[in-house]
Amino acid sequence: MTKKDKRFLETEVTKEAIRELNLDKKKIKTVRRGNGFKTFYYEEVDEELYFEVKRPEWVHEKRRYRLFEDERKGKLSIIYIDQVRIDDSDEEKANLEIPSNIDIERDAMEHLRDEALYEVLDKLDESERMLINLLFFNELTEREAAKQMGVSQKTVNNRKRKILEKLKTDLSDYSDMV
Repeated sequence: MTKKDKRFLETEVTKEAIRELNLDKKKIKTVRRGNGFKTFYYEEVDEELYFEVKRPEWVHEKRRYRLFEDERKGKLSIIYIDQVRIDDSDEEKANLEIPSNIDIERDAMEHLRDEALYEVLDKLDESERMLINLLFFNELTEREAAKQMGVSQKTVNNRKRKILEKLKTDLSDYSDMV
């Protein structure tokens, strides 16, 4: 493995685990995290294993970020546990009372739709994602995007059309769900 290809997986460990598993002390570091110190074991792995382990974590983090962004923008209402009142006076008929200004079904459908879109966007290659970002998230015109990418406006138009067709096809797989 070249220096560039080196990847390390981090695992939090206890002093007992270090002793019991006879872990190599050179691969253990204690670092400050939050309000205290935590001890981690760093294992060198190949790139394939690293991405296999880390990708689900990244997907989860990305989803959490999008969820909170949607709430911040008012596109979604997150119900926090302290907002829910439980009427358990009759245990057999215990009900959750959710604030009336929250439309759970609508919010869930919008969230599923957005998740499907983001999953499909994640499948695009780098240049396709960049073009979609410029046009739809940064709201540039085709001409402005073309100038930034160093291509003609016609090329941007053609690529956009192909990408949108690809997205439409890929999203049709999710149409039953949303």
